[in-house]
Amino acid sequence: MQKLQSNHDELTQQSRVLWRMIAELEERSQWPVRCMLQGIEEILHRSKSWSLRRPEPVSLELKTKCRVLGLREILKTYAADVRLDPDTAYSRLIVSEDRKCVHYGDTKQSVPDNPERFYRYNIVLGSQCISSGRHYWEVEVGERSEWGLGVCKESVDRKELVYLSPHYGFWVIRLRKGDEYRAGTDEYPLLSLPVPPRRVGVFLDYEAHDISFYNVTDSSSHIFTFPHCPFPGRLLPYFSPCYSIGANNTAPLAICSLDGED
Repeated sequence: MQKLQSNHDELTQQSRVLWRMIAELEERSQWPVRCMLQGIEEILHRSKSWSLRRPEPVSLELKTKCRVLGLREILKTYAADVRLDPDTAYSRLIVSEDRKCVHYGDTKQSVPDNPERFYRYNIVLGSQCISSGRHYWEVEVGERSEWGLGVCKESVDRKELVYLSPHYGFWVIRLRKGDEYRAGTDEYPLLSLPVPPRRVGVFLDYEAHDISFYNVTDSSSHIFTFPHCPFPGRLLPYFSPCYSIGANNTAPLAICSLDGED
């Protein structure tokens, strides 16, 4: 903003100089010919020597560490009541009765192998299909060393190999090994997060083809936005608590309530 203001001030000053030169020439054009040419060389010299000084370009790209005051309050106006769909949950995942939490269980549960259920991976989806509008939800990841969050298209293959890439219908960020934050698979570089997120915000604008993630722990700083491209049909919220590796990866992923927060 300071650079933009400086550029604005400089352009305003240059505009004033130009207008003074134009006014002087217009006034002189009304004079008799013998008077008009008096001192014209000095005016022409000033005109030729003057040139527009282009302001330094200012990048408007949002950096990873960018914080926008009041951003979370804006995002919360699009709060969605996201709930988990137990029929999609991998057999070792345990979904709470209120369908707001999920954690990895010690043993496989006796659940039907219905078409909606993931067969190989620790994934559970939200129950709300999204095909329009803006939607925002937050997930408490706590001290977990591994997790995955995002959205996927409704028609993804749930029985075979899963590739966490937009090319295969997944828009997901994930944490691995406690400090490796990545968007999707290896097609994007590792993400550098100064403050480890304990709560992550997910924002989906369907018409704008926007899926963005925010570190709520760090004043809702921007984590990552996937490159914009049209979504291939209806989308579902995506959750993965991964495995219970070590004591710091046993807490559930919890969808947060945004109603009545300060």
